Parts: sequence; structure tokens; C-alpha cells
Amino acid sequence: MGKEPEIATEILDLRSRAEEEFKAKMADMDFPRSEEDMVRLVHDLQVHQIELEMQNEDLRRSEEELKASRDRYSLLYDFAPMGYFTLDRDEVIQAVNLTGAALLGRERSRMVKRPFINF
Repeated sequence: MGKEPEIATEILDLRSRAEEEFKAKMADMDFPRSEEDMVRLVHDLQVHQIELEMQNEDLRRSEEELKASRDRYSLLYDFAPMGYFTLDRDEVIQAVNLTGAALLGRERSRMVKRPFINF
């Protein structure tokens, strides 16, 4: 729910950029001179819109698959029977699973972003 205003802002920003791009291209545009040209142009636009809708559907499907994969990984990591610690180059804890936190008798939230050596 917190991302909805952010997404709406991104959509408006995309729309504004598209409008600016359209205005810039209008100067170079060759306008239809006949009814036949207009029919061809409308046809091309409709086909392009269908292509975009299909791409959008593919993108949404890929996003759902990625989310499902991330959720499976998270479950495997969090509930693994061995302690997992993800450290950065400086040995600061970036993530720890439930078993790892339990082994050290700490809450996960109090371990993240702290040097591993502190534990």
C-alpha cells in the first residue's frame, strides 16, 4: 500500500517524458495525406498497442514468477536447519536466518548491520 503513491508518481513521470518525446517527434512527422494513409496509420497504432499489451502481460507474469522464486528462497534461507549468515566484505552481517540468530541467542533484527565479530 505504501508503494502506490510512488508507482503513481512513476507513471506520471513516464507519461510526461512520453509527451515530451512525442512533441519533439511531431516536428519530424509526415502527416497522412489521404484517407488510405490514415487507415494504415490507425492500423499500425492498434497493432503497436496490442504488442505493448502483450509485453506488459509478459512483464507482469515474469514479475510474479520472480516474486514466487524470491519467496521460496526466503523460506529456504530463513527456516534452514543450519545457521546462515550473509556478510559483506567488512564482515558486517547483512542477513541472518532464524537458526543462526538462535545459535547466538539473539534477535535477528539486532544482528543485521552489525559486525559479526561483536557476536
